[in-house]
Amino acid sequence: MLDSLVKLKSKTSILFDIVDSSKCAAILTDADPNSRKILRVNDLFSRLTGYSKEHCVGKNCKFLQGKESDQSTILRMREALNQQIPFYADVINYRKDGTKFYNRLVTLPIVIEDHSFFIGFQIDSTSIDTKTIDPQKDLEKQAYLKDFLAPKLCTIYTLIKLQQNGVPLYNSSHLKTLQASFREIKDFVSNL
Repeated sequence: MLDSLVKLKSKTSILFDIVDSSKCAAILTDADPNSRKILRVNDLFSRLTGYSKEHCVGKNCKFLQGKESDQSTILRMREALNQQIPFYADVINYRKDGTKFYNRLVTLPIVIEDHSFFIGFQIDSTSIDTKTIDPQKDLEKQAYLKDFLAPKLCTIYTLIKLQQNGVPLYNSSHLKTLQASFREIKDFVSNL
């Protein structure tokens, strides 16, 4: 039992390292459907939302929702979390100062030693209109490249880092997420 707890702490510290070293806003939560408490946020998450690490840890992410948060998107996210499958969407969230922003959100389920977690990556997509973006014709929108690729690369990085640190990626949803991320990046680059 003690050996199992030591292994879990070691594996959890790997997840903390992934969150801390992420190049985009990132959080780690437990997967308990009754709480889904935040276990870790990085500095970029605090900068994006205005909430300190101390404010976030131990809370559910619901404090980011507000009057314009789309309930159907939240329901789809909750269903994905309940099924422990990856989730990707733009959601309307609110910063600590009350300003609305579009949050490009990617969540990944992670299972270590029979404990389940979620890693979430967020990018402020407020200024991105994905229906009108044409990177070839509008050089000012080259930032889209970064904003499109960042969540995909964060996903790939996390899955590779977990595998390198001995966390088996036996879950077929992890492999499907990895394949989909590679495919979307390839398709995007092919259309440049």
